[in-house]
Amino acid sequence: MMDETILTDSGAVTRLMGDFKNHLRLTTDDADADLRSKLMSALSSVGNDVNRILAASTVTATAVVDSLGGKIRLTLRGPVREVSSVSVNGVALVPGEGYVVSGNRLTINGDYSDAFVEIVYKAGYADTSMPSDMWEAVCLRGAGSYANPLDTVQERMRASDILIRPYRYKEWQS
Repeated sequence: MMDETILTDSGAVTRLMGDFKNHLRLTTDDADADLRSKLMSALSSVGNDVNRILAASTVTATAVVDSLGGKIRLTLRGPVREVSSVSVNGVALVPGEGYVVSGNRLTINGDYSDAFVEIVYKAGYADTSMPSDMWEAVCLRGAGSYANPLDTVQERMRASDILIRPYRYKEWQS
């Protein structure tokens, strides 16, 4: 299991705000601070449900792992845009030699035992490439928390859950 620190690009959220405000049919900037926090929360909520990072972000993932057959295989939360660095026990690895990335899968070459691995990568959809049903789920969750900011027990499946259901269960590789 990897520990992750996700730093969402504020510019990406700003670019999504216009579409989110259109969804809510808001034309003023009066509630932008509150809307921004609701949008961030909805992006995180939907992203966690489908194990993806939705808005452009920089991710630092760490884990202590063992190699199997001379390789460490890890699945990163994608869609992965670019890998900035990979290190094992503090030693930076060279792309192509030390590790290979294919979609959201990272393979580290070498025999390791209890190795501390740190990966820094950029992930998330480009502003217009998020699947429309996933974006609609984000809008529904954000709108729900904006219009009804109570923390209540959910008794039925939400429309946003149905929209993202196909993304939850299929193995994917971008």
